[in-house]
Amino acid sequence: MNKSAFTLQLEWTKMLTPEVKHFAFSRVDQPALDFIPGQFITIWIPYENTQLKRSYSIATMPNQSSYIELAASYVPGGYASEFLFQLNKGDIVTGTGPLGRLILSNQAYKRLIFVATSTGITPYRSMLPQLIEKAKAGVNVVVILGVRSRQNGLYFDDFLPIQQQYPNFEFIVHYSRDLPLDHQPYEYRGYVQDSLKKMQPLSEQDKVYLCGNPEMVDQAYQWLKHNNLPNQNIVREKYVSPITRAAATAS
Repeated sequence: MNKSAFTLQLEWTKMLTPEVKHFAFSRVDQPALDFIPGQFITIWIPYENTQLKRSYSIATMPNQSSYIELAASYVPGGYASEFLFQLNKGDIVTGTGPLGRLILSNQAYKRLIFVATSTGITPYRSMLPQLIEKAKAGVNVVVILGVRSRQNGLYFDDFLPIQQQYPNFEFIVHYSRDLPLDHQPYEYRGYVQDSLKKMQPLSEQDKVYLCGNPEMVDQAYQWLKHNNLPNQNIVREKYVSPITRAAATAS
């Protein structure tokens, strides 16, 4: 794929939570971006006499949007998030990519498990059309999201209807803070690792994807390795800091 720089124009934004904003960009005078769901692009952010480069997973669901959609968390004092959150409709930024190996495997597995914290769920949103096809074909698809509380939940409106339509598609949310009194069957108190451990992934049937907070990714990866899930059955991407969302991936 072409990794040369391209120009993006902001078309619209939407606050997903009090701290996370969804951005929709169009490419200026260029064809639509050719990407594989799960990949990321890098935004160039002007800073003094240089350019900061910050990478963001693509949230766009193919065939459902012509925009390049991203999600970013606001970090007080973080230059990159301050820059993005102050953008207005029509503002121009430069991007490069796409890159990344957090993409859906073509191999046949009985179960696909997608684990995320906060905006780590963004690439799984992009994969949703593919995940629906997997569920239709009889594959068990599980998406596990970890956030602090319900108000920090992301993309529930995208994932919950799929769970209701396909019995072998499961969406699970873990809250690290208090569980709401009116909690739903898909909501739990605790951490994403809790559900992962209950599922006991097996090497001959499972593929596990990990995306988000480095601590979660490392802990989950080490637990999977300790329980004999081979490295080729694990795909991981770390968001290396709240400000710099970089893609440190391993197949």
